[in-house]
Amino acid sequence: MPSTRAEVHGLALDLGVFTGLVPLEHLEYHGTFRNSILTKYHFFDHIAYGVPVVYPAGDRPGRELVRRRPVVPVSCGRGGRVTLRIDRLPVRGGGSRAVLTSRRPLPVVGGRGRSPGALELGLRVLGRPNVANAALAATTALGLGADEEVVRSALASFPAPWRRMQIVHRGSRIE
Repeated sequence: MPSTRAEVHGLALDLGVFTGLVPLEHLEYHGTFRNSILTKYHFFDHIAYGVPVVYPAGDRPGRELVRRRPVVPVSCGRGGRVTLRIDRLPVRGGGSRAVLTSRRPLPVVGGRGRSPGALELGLRVLGRPNVANAALAATTALGLGADEEVVRSALASFPAPWRRMQIVHRGSRIE
């Protein structure tokens, strides 16, 4: 029988990352989308009171789950009221680029805050979902206290999967 409980009994997390709910994702583990939602909901049982939870601002179910829990919401996205705004830049060199901007201090594990600012990211992968995932990863790393240059360098060095979301030039054709 599919499980609706996370397999992390006894953990108390100091930072959470919620990457979103996708209807057909992980059905081999949960059986139904409802069970998948319940499992993600139980994830919050392991997050300590008042700690940051990073999540995509455009994910309505995730936003509702975060709103209902005693955590510090850290949203990433394009809206006007997000914690970290994602602005995509023109593609250069076959990869994606984006700027993450915070207008107020970013919550950091341990209670301190990171000063508002901007961080430009260059990725070796293409596509809006990859930029969104990189923004969640960068926000999480910053929330754990990582240096901005380390975050920028790590994401820039992540290789693109061969022939997936990749521009291949052959003469005047683009495949």
